[in-house]
Amino acid sequence: MWLFLLKAKFERQVGSADEVSRAHQELLDARNDDGGWGWEKDVPSDSFTNGMAIYVLAKVQATDDSTVLQDARRSLLASQQSDGSRLTSSKNTTKSTEPEHQSARDEIYRYWGTAWVVIGLMETLDKSDN
Repeated sequence: MWLFLLKAKFERQVGSADEVSRAHQELLDARNDDGGWGWEKDVPSDSFTNGMAIYVLAKVQATDDSTVLQDARRSLLASQQSDGSRLTSSKNTTKSTEPEHQSARDEIYRYWGTAWVVIGLMETLDKSDN
């Protein structure tokens, strides 16, 4: 997923229109059925990756992504916890199975996921409300 995100952003800045369009389509093709993105294709959607993906879509501005952004926002709303944070399981992004490491990473990813959701929503909110 990082590759898609970085590629789309980089090509928007220095690439041709065709390269931007291809990277944009790769990012859209990586979406899950719930409208969100997982760390890899067919990995459950998570807030951390969703936030980064909608941020990149807003920055790339390759096409009108309002429907895509609305679907991603629905996915994000479904993941919000009662305290406002977003759970992002580290098992989706790391191969470590040690419980003490998994727990510490889950806590870190909760903050990262929540932060990227806010960043992504702030960048896209007005673009997806039309």
